[in-house]
Amino acid sequence: MPHNTNLTFGPLVTIIFTRDSTRRISKVESFFQGKPEGFILEIFPSQQEGIFRSILSNSVEEKYLKDTVYSRENQTETFSEEQTDFSAWLNKCMKRMVAWARSLAISLAHDAIATQDHKMALNIFRDVLDHYPPPPNSSLLYWLYYCCKRRLNNDDDETQDFLLLWFSEALEISGLEAVPLVLEPAKELLGLSKTVELSNEWLTTSSLQEPAYKRTKRWLLQLKHSPLWSVVWSNYSGKPFTSREASITNCPNGDVIVLGGLNSHGNPLKKASRWNIQEKRWESLPDMPFPRHRHTAVVMWDNSIIVIGGTIVVNDKLERFSDSTICYNPHKNTWETLSPLLIGRENLSSINFRGRIIIIGGESPSHSDSFVEVWDRRAKTWVRSASLDLQLEKVVLHNYHGEVLITGPSVSTSGCGALSFDPRKETLNSFDTLQKKSVDGLFPLQSDKLMIWNKQENGVKIGVWTPKKQTISWTTPDLAFSSPDDLLRVCSCEDDQFLLLHQTNDGNCRLYVLNPHDETVDALESLTEEHQLDFLNAIHLMDGRIMLTDHHNTFLLTI
Repeated sequence: MPHNTNLTFGPLVTIIFTRDSTRRISKVESFFQGKPEGFILEIFPSQQEGIFRSILSNSVEEKYLKDTVYSRENQTETFSEEQTDFSAWLNKCMKRMVAWARSLAISLAHDAIATQDHKMALNIFRDVLDHYPPPPNSSLLYWLYYCCKRRLNNDDDETQDFLLLWFSEALEISGLEAVPLVLEPAKELLGLSKTVELSNEWLTTSSLQEPAYKRTKRWLLQLKHSPLWSVVWSNYSGKPFTSREASITNCPNGDVIVLGGLNSHGNPLKKASRWNIQEKRWESLPDMPFPRHRHTAVVMWDNSIIVIGGTIVVNDKLERFSDSTICYNPHKNTWETLSPLLIGRENLSSINFRGRIIIIGGESPSHSDSFVEVWDRRAKTWVRSASLDLQLEKVVLHNYHGEVLITGPSVSTSGCGALSFDPRKETLNSFDTLQKKSVDGLFPLQSDKLMIWNKQENGVKIGVWTPKKQTISWTTPDLAFSSPDDLLRVCSCEDDQFLLLHQTNDGNCRLYVLNPHDETVDALESLTEEHQLDFLNAIHLMDGRIMLTDHHNTFLLTI
């Protein structure tokens, strides 16, 4: 007689295997709360045929006939064909059903935690982890399982030992959810001091490129500061020197480096300063070998500072489009000369991409060739990469899905809208959606979408670009004001918020906080005319706040 075998994923999600009289599987069906949901796999063992069906749409996803799989293409009635073994096809269908059931169950477990139903979550995690093979994120699930167990029995010392065991692995794969999934539960269950100790240990062995790294670093820094996400101004002394067109760069430890620029008389500076984020004060660094502006700077993982290109002054002579590369050695507290660029550049841009310095733009208009340069750490020299075939300057670079996103007015005016550079393949690509569109900047959001903005004749337009759907949605109401092009800036904040700064005709610097998702724009307190925007540096700090600094004041803005 036929009989059933149940594979449970907690009390609500089940996969039921039906066997025929010869004990061969004839049907597999997934259920949610006792009702069919997900998929049905109907199997005819004697004929070695089968049908894999979606319950929601009641449509055939795949069917197996005569050693061939027929798969539906893009929800149409068209089927593609593929030769494969019957058992291999069954295994693939089963993996798809298990992945669906596991994903639904884990989502239900998170919902249970949110409603304090830790017993429900515990049962779900236990079932999910009992099944072989374990899910890809099993270390995080083990962490959440023992968190639930600890909450149900706070006196269980063995559970605490398991929390200590799984903390680092769970934090590593928690990504952007590091705070709610790992750090805050750890603070609750292991205590603040132990969580800080474990977090600092993990940071010493993890990569700066890990999504959880920045979240953990910010969380640790936020413990020492005001609560976030209310508008709070903190005022400190200004940077030690007056400058505009200075470079400003984050360090891995949360400090900020400001280098060079022009003084109030328009002369290049060789000054260098560091904002100590722990002590909340500026510290002077040794002067650079030459006064410099229109350059770029990158801080490496060991806190060494690489300063590249720009306009420099040597023996009282101004040298434009410099190929000079220098490095600040924090251990020796001195500047060192490195191999020069292959071609001189100014108004160039750089990014530390997985430990590699990538340089784009800034070539002299008289130079016939334009290309990307990459720093070879082993050879300690610059090497040529992809050709650009266009002149770019002052571009903004982002790490976006394993490639370097290149945006800015000079990209837009070339007709490309935006570009993407793949460092592994050394290829450069454009986006069809943005061809011949006016794009002044793009910022990656927490999803796969990007914030897009461009200046209008009397203001700025802001929206959301979805590359996969190739659509642009202009979500935020147009901000209407008259402003010179070089006195309008956008700075990214936390949680898909952005700070917009512009200089008004009365000399004041006005600030707006906006979110392209919910179409909100909030005006903040204006800075007085003594804080001219072209002398202000703005940067998103590791702890989530925004720094605005000039020679008068240093403002830390908590949004």
